[in-house]
Amino acid sequence: LSRGLGDVYKRQIYNPQQLADLAGAQPAWSRNFIQCTDIELEPYYAAGGDEFSIATGEEPFSGQYDGGERTIDGFATEVRGGLFSALSGTIQNLSLRDAVVAADGTHGGLANTADGASISNVRVVAPYFDELAGNEVGGVVGILTDSTLTNVDVESPVFDDYGYWGEVGGIAARVAGSTVSNVVVSDLDVDAPGTYAGGLFYESRRSDVSEGWVDGGLIITRAGGGAVALIRESSFANVETSAEVRAYTAGGFAYGLQQWSWEEPSVITDCLAAVSYTHLTLPTIYSV
Repeated sequence: LSRGLGDVYKRQIYNPQQLADLAGAQPAWSRNFIQCTDIELEPYYAAGGDEFSIATGEEPFSGQYDGGERTIDGFATEVRGGLFSALSGTIQNLSLRDAVVAADGTHGGLANTADGASISNVRVVAPYFDELAGNEVGGVVGILTDSTLTNVDVESPVFDDYGYWGEVGGIAARVAGSTVSNVVVSDLDVDAPGTYAGGLFYESRRSDVSEGWVDGGLIITRAGGGAVALIRESSFANVETSAEVRAYTAGGFAYGLQQWSWEEPSVITDCLAAVSYTHLTLPTIYSV
């Protein structure tokens, strides 16, 4: 991995092989990187390059990856999940385009899990997910915990699976103890009538969410909401959704508010759900 003389603290990424090398270089997962060109992965796979995911669930990426306002195009995996398996560091200034992610377990386009991480100025365009059953799947991250996520756009994500018991969110399946702001999900396509889904998240727990938009799209789900399925000990401010929801049971903004007697109440202010809702009669396999 090349090291730039002008910025001695950021190693430079120029090509697919360097990304793949980073995935297998555990000592480098705590270091800082900057991407210097757009990277197209389709020729790498066509030439026999192995699929990869940076870091592991046991050893997360704890450094900094600065995308340099560049794009990674055509990331694909059938086993490992997102570009980063696990993240506790910083990802910024990166676009991920046309990712195809299929994996058993928690996964997202950018990262499977993020714990103690910072994600900012990230754009995920046209990701495709088709392994939803029994999994937590998000357009950006599968599960976001004790992290910050800001200035993130997800455009035209597709979640397509007729399995059941999965959890789906345009940004993340689950967020907990996190701060999320200035996020947009546009042209969302969830065709997964056996799952639970929300335009931004399946579940928000102990999190603060502000300035969020779900701009159009369609959510076909077992149970869900135009913005979020379940809200628990969270605050939502200035969040709007205009997604169409078709479900066995749903809410325009949220499917449900959960609170045990010892928990803090959730607070929802200046939020809008301009949605249409269609009640579905689901097949017996999905019946309540």
